[in-house]
Amino acid sequence: MPVISSGISAQTALSANLPADSAQTAPSTASESENPAGKEADLLARLITAEAQGEPYQAKVAVGAVVINRVQSGLWANSIREVIYQNINGSYQFTPVVNGWIDRPAEPESIQAAKEAIAGADPTKGAQFYYDDSATNAWILSKTVAVQIGHMIYAY
Repeated sequence: MPVISSGISAQTALSANLPADSAQTAPSTASESENPAGKEADLLARLITAEAQGEPYQAKVAVGAVVINRVQSGLWANSIREVIYQNINGSYQFTPVVNGWIDRPAEPESIQAAKEAIAGADPTKGAQFYYDDSATNAWILSKTVAVQIGHMIYAY
């Protein structure tokens, strides 16, 4: 199934109740063991840049918080890297992984937003999904909205 531009794949609707170990995640590399926290923060900042460029700062923190919320939930993968690269039934969960934007450098504001999310800031109050206000996917629109910041909507 295609990945929805909001960062959520349509397949997620079918697999939302799958345990984290039923999904494929990106393999770790030897270089990550040198400074895994720094590499995960950079990866999160690059995702934030790709997903929330042009959005208010709090929307960027919120994108980071969604990833952290997934890590902490026990329903998804167990690290920032694994959540971002998680592939469930052949579908990646975040569009920048598919289109390659995840490989672009992070903007300074996104780096700061990633650090804030990792430190525990969560303007979404526990949301595990986000999409922009142009989304038309019925499944994602059926999720309970936690908050809207700029054009980004965060949901449970």
